[in-house]
Amino acid sequence: MKALFTERARAAGCSVEEDAAAELEADYGIAETGSLVLTPSPTRTRASWLEPEVLGAALPEERILPDLESLFAVLVEDMPSAVAIVTGPSRTKDIEQTLVVGLHGPREIRVCLRCREAPRS
Repeated sequence: MKALFTERARAAGCSVEEDAAAELEADYGIAETGSLVLTPSPTRTRASWLEPEVLGAALPEERILPDLESLFAVLVEDMPSAVAIVTGPSRTKDIEQTLVVGLHGPREIRVCLRCREAPRS
């Protein structure tokens, strides 16, 4: 699943590295889409993954799930107050179809597999 996640995350515009430092740890990854799953906690606010211009997120390989259905099967027992599924940098277009990257979230996302210095928050 690691290879599929890496391929899809890169296709979505993320950089994927191994053994790099990260600011926060993702709760899960979704291999099918290359997405990161982030939920709030007492030490991590919802804004923590929206505010940085460059988001560095650690993702332990054992938390990569095959698809969205698998994610909700895991979350059903203890559903968090919010679930953010992040697939690549924030992108939006205005009425004139001008693409803007990073307006509603990070401009760049770096996924660090098997990261060091990433305490679970």
